Amino acid sequence: MKTTTFILLLITSIVYSQTIKTIVPTTGIIVLKKKEIITDTEKYKKSFAEFISKMIDYQIENELNERLVFPDSLQIEQLKSEMKMMFLLEMDNDLDNKEEKNIKHILKFKNNSIVQYITSFDEVIEDYTIINPQTQLTKIMASDSLTVLSENKLYEYNISKILELEEFKQETKLINGYNCFKVIMKCKSNLQSDDEFDTFINENYILKRELWVTTQIKCNYHPVINEKDILIKYYPLEIIESFEGLEGQATTYTLEKISLK
Repeated sequence: MKTTTFILLLITSIVYSQTIKTIVPTTGIIVLKKKEIITDTEKYKKSFAEFISKMIDYQIENELNERLVFPDSLQIEQLKSEMKMMFLLEMDNDLDNKEEKNIKHILKFKNNSIVQYITSFDEVIEDYTIINPQTQLTKIMASDSLTVLSENKLYEYNISKILELEEFKQETKLINGYNCFKVIMKCKSNLQSDDEFDTFINENYILKRELWVTTQIKCNYHPVINEKDILIKYYPLEIIESFEGLEGQATTYTLEKISLK
C-alpha cells in the first residue's frame, strides 16, 4: 500500500512539475539568430539560374502590361539576357564574398506590451512593432525610438494557406530546457506585398519549414513565425526554411537567448 501511494505521489509530482513549466510570458526576451546557408553550391547555382529566368519573365510581363507601346521581341530577349547576366554575376559575387550579417529577431515582453524588432550586429535595422496583447493593437516606432509612424492598428498575421502539416512527436530534443518535437509545414503565403520579389515568390513557390516546437510556451506572438494557426498550437524554438524548387539553400533560425516569466 505504501509503495502504491509513493508511486501515485511521484506521478502527481512529475505531472505538476511539467504543468508549472508551461508559461504565458509577460516579462522576458526571446532572441533567434538568422543564418542563410548554402548546402550544395552546384545545385544552388543551377536552381537560382532557373529561378532568375522565371522572375525576369514575370517582371517584364508585368511591365509590358502597363505600357501602350511595346518593344519588339528581339529587344525583349536582349533585355532578358542582360538582366539574367546581371543577377548571375551578383550571385557569384555574393558566394565569393559571403558576409555574416549577424541578423537577430527579437521579442521582448515588458509592462503588458510586446516589442518586436530586428538587429544586425546589435544595431536595430527595422522599425519597432509594439504590441498590446490584450487589445491586439500595434504601434510602429521608427528605429530612433522617437518617431511614431502609425498606431492603433490590429496586429497583422500572415495569411498563409497551409498545404501540409505533419507532426513527428517521436522526434524530440531539449532546447534550452524546453521539450520540443519536430513539425514539417508546407504553405503558400497570401500576404500582399509591395515588393515584386516577395510577390513572385509567394505566387510561384511553396515554403517548407522544419519547426522544432514546444507546447510549454503559450503565446500568439513570435520573433519569426507569424501564422496564428501555428502559434495557437505550439511555439517554435528552431526553424529551417527553404523553398521547393530552390535547391541547395536554406535559412535557419536558432535560439540564442530565452528568458521568460
